[in-house]
Amino acid sequence: MKQDVIKMKKWDTHHHISPDFYEEYIKKNGYVDGVYGLAHTKWSPKLMMKWMDSINLEKAIMSISLPGVHFGNDAEARNISRKCNEYMASLIKEYPGKLDAFAAVPLPDVKGAVEETKYCLDKLKFAGIGLLSNLNYHYFGDPSFEPFWKELDKRSTVVYVHPSRPKETEGYKLLNYPYHIKNDTTRAMVDFMRAGYHIKFPNVKFILSHGGGLMPAVMPDVLNKLKTENPNIKEEFEQWRGQLFADTALCTYSDEMLPTVLNFFGENHIVYGSDLCWAAKQYKYYLQKLGELDVSKETFENILTNNVKRAFSNERIPYKAWDIQPNSANRQKGRINHHVHVNPIEVVDFINTKTSETVKSDVQNEIAINHSNSMISMDIPEVWNLSTNKRREAIRLYNKTITNMKQKLNGRTQVLAAIDLEDPDFSIKEIENSLNNLKMDGICLYVRVVGKKYQDMFDERLLAKLEEVKVPVVIHPKASDKIPVLELEYYDTTTFFHTMLYLDKLEHMRAVNYIPTHTGGLLDFLSHPMNTMHYIDPKNSKTRV
Repeated sequence: MKQDVIKMKKWDTHHHISPDFYEEYIKKNGYVDGVYGLAHTKWSPKLMMKWMDSINLEKAIMSISLPGVHFGNDAEARNISRKCNEYMASLIKEYPGKLDAFAAVPLPDVKGAVEETKYCLDKLKFAGIGLLSNLNYHYFGDPSFEPFWKELDKRSTVVYVHPSRPKETEGYKLLNYPYHIKNDTTRAMVDFMRAGYHIKFPNVKFILSHGGGLMPAVMPDVLNKLKTENPNIKEEFEQWRGQLFADTALCTYSDEMLPTVLNFFGENHIVYGSDLCWAAKQYKYYLQKLGELDVSKETFENILTNNVKRAFSNERIPYKAWDIQPNSANRQKGRINHHVHVNPIEVVDFINTKTSETVKSDVQNEIAINHSNSMISMDIPEVWNLSTNKRREAIRLYNKTITNMKQKLNGRTQVLAAIDLEDPDFSIKEIENSLNNLKMDGICLYVRVVGKKYQDMFDERLLAKLEEVKVPVVIHPKASDKIPVLELEYYDTTTFFHTMLYLDKLEHMRAVNYIPTHTGGLLDFLSHPMNTMHYIDPKNSKTRV
């Protein structure tokens, strides 16, 4: 039932401050013009109180946001952390009952972080600790962090996690915000689990900002992959998920993203987040979008106040399932399976003679190639490690062999030509050969995108050729063998489409029948933030309209 949530009382766990001394500090450390493409924010205690009153915020839990406090110098990081924390403590005294704080700590300086934790939790009595998802590119499972987590576990600490930019996307400006930064929260938590810290430190609770990043969409992928390392990982996650809470900041799109977040974290583990002071222009909009959720008034009260109070209690709050169907659940599905792999023995044998790695055969039998209503493609990641000439030879061999197999079996399947995004001269010729001479049915474009500069991602001639041929083009990551989230290349298909929009190639995307694979549901989950990319100029990170 739609509610006027602005009038309802609420606690805000996603509430940043940016005092003048902190702004000076980050500018001195290289952030002169802004943070990852965004201009510096405006903040003051007076503004904070005005924002709080405008949406009936009963309490705000303050934190320091991007780009953090540690820029390579432990002593400086310790000093600014203490200065930020004592300043937040002074605000708590100045506005009694209205404010609390998540402490800033100077990780990856573990000794300094432990000392600051003791000071802030024991003396200042802060609500918890605030962390960025990576600390100078050190993630939560870092072995050196163990004494820090031990200190937090001893106190059953609540840790607020805000995402940061991963190292691989340093030059990506605003493209980081709707995708890569969201992903980094997930990366931090998966790294924590992979280190076994979810078992070793079971008393730490986490409040994950922005709906937990990409966790609601990709965790099935991640857990399936990690099961090869830890057969019990799924059961362990179900046991641990009661320690995970997520806030609503910038994710209250009620058609897809919000239902997915609610279903994943459960109705008793969602808390309110405004993203002030950074979202000073949007915080009311996202709150109004939250009010469009079709749930009871009691549920809204839980999200806005009750759940966060429970998070700060000493009790464990078991995960309570929620079932709100996102729009994509009602989408009519086609009959063609676009993602069936056949790796012919001839191609596997060829690669095994050219590499020190042993390529394992995948689906090799005639039943697979005769599978009706399917599109057959290759999935041999080792191909992309070969030298240029050997890689080209393997691609030609695959395209020829799979075509012969189809013709021999007279199946109702379609076969896709293997085409390399990173080798445009060869790929343009191979598209012509595969479609005109071999009479193949479509293209499987193998992509590697993340970590490249924008000008190096796409060759305009190859894109023009894809528009010209008018056949299905399946987009497949080269790194399909990587670990989802921990290795960003695994979701290169999603990066491909995000970057296409950011570089203003919407008309190209409309002209080609693209079929994405290995997205982990991210294209649906990120549909709203992804659509904004078309309206942002990558040169100056400003909106076009």
